[in-house]
Amino acid sequence: MLERILPLFASSSVSSSLTVWADISARGYRGEEPFLSLTRESVNWWLEWLEQRLDMKPGKERRDMAAAVLTVVEGARQLATLAPERANQGVALLARSLAREADP
Repeated sequence: MLERILPLFASSSVSSSLTVWADISARGYRGEEPFLSLTRESVNWWLEWLEQRLDMKPGKERRDMAAAVLTVVEGARQLATLAPERANQGVALLARSLAREADP
C-alpha cells in the first residue's frame, strides 16, 4: 500500500496541494484555530479512509495499522521535501519488511 500511495504525493498536481496542507497543519499543530480543528478533521477522515481499505478484520489492530500507515506517509512526505531519495529508500525498506512479515 505504501509503495502505491507515496508516488501520488510526488506528482505535480498533488504536490502543490500538499504544500498548502503543510502550512495549514503546522499552524494546527501549534494550536491555532481554525487550523487545529481543520487538521483534526482531515486526519480523522484519512484514518477512516485508510482503515476501510486495509485487508484486515475490523477492530483495534486495523485502526492501529491505519494510524501507522498515515504516520509513515506523513513522515515520508515531509522527508521527501528535503531528501527525496532517502525518503524513497526508507519507504521501500519498510514495505519489504512488512511484506516479509505478511508472508512468513
